[in-house]
Amino acid sequence: MKDFAKICMPAKIYFAIAVITTIFDLFNGASIIYAFWKMFFAFIWTFVLGFLCDKGYTSISWFLFFVFILLGAINITQEQRQLMNLQGPYIIEGMNNAQRRETAITRLEAIKNCKPDKIGEVIKLVQELKIK
Repeated sequence: MKDFAKICMPAKIYFAIAVITTIFDLFNGASIIYAFWKMFFAFIWTFVLGFLCDKGYTSISWFLFFVFILLGAINITQEQRQLMNLQGPYIIEGMNNAQRRETAITRLEAIKNCKPDKIGEVIKLVQELKIK
């Protein structure tokens, strides 16, 4: 494998972001298997970006890097909107705004305390927000 210093900049930045987010995920309760697969994907994607740079397609490598960043930002934004009760189906009927806010905060605290491997609990809590 190439020396890390010889890899092109889009691949370096992507790999650094992947390592940082994987460490962050581990500290927030993600499983080792999840971290392994995330890093496995990061190695493959870093190789692809580096390969494109080696073949003279640095601009395509940068483009793919920015597409990845954009898709990640869109994904995070959509998850936050669903969890923060900003979309119509998540409004709790029959309550005033203060009650809605208090109920949503209670549910979000419960969701925040769930581990990533307990996705069923998170789904149940989000569904409770829809029902009420």
